[in-house]
Amino acid sequence: MDKDSAHKYNCNFCDYETSRVVCLRNHMMDHTGERPFECDLCPASFKQKSQITVHKRIHTGEKPFKCHLCLYSAVISGHLKSHLLTHTGEKPFKCHLCPYSANRNGSLKRHLLIHIVPFTTVMEII
Repeated sequence: MDKDSAHKYNCNFCDYETSRVVCLRNHMMDHTGERPFECDLCPASFKQKSQITVHKRIHTGEKPFKCHLCLYSAVISGHLKSHLLTHTGEKPFKCHLCPYSANRNGSLKRHLLIHIVPFTTVMEII
């Protein structure tokens, strides 16, 4: 058991709680608006160094995550992971209201709109 896990750190502005001080520090930036990692090519800024590393790939065009089945490449590993589902046909995102399933969470979220708003409104949103 490490020293952080024995103590709970609480946010002074909301009911967020964590056992890691570094997580609380990162969370506090949501309240303060602090974004110390600034892009030197555009006005974007970020809370974490890893976020600016990924962002800079927009400017460089770097897409280090390559599909081994086709020519697709991605800026972040999560995009490649989602893409690979198009090859396997797997659709892990299931609608709890009907038989619909999707290979991307965003597709499921868009689908869920048909259950809560009229179809004409959905088409206007999309």
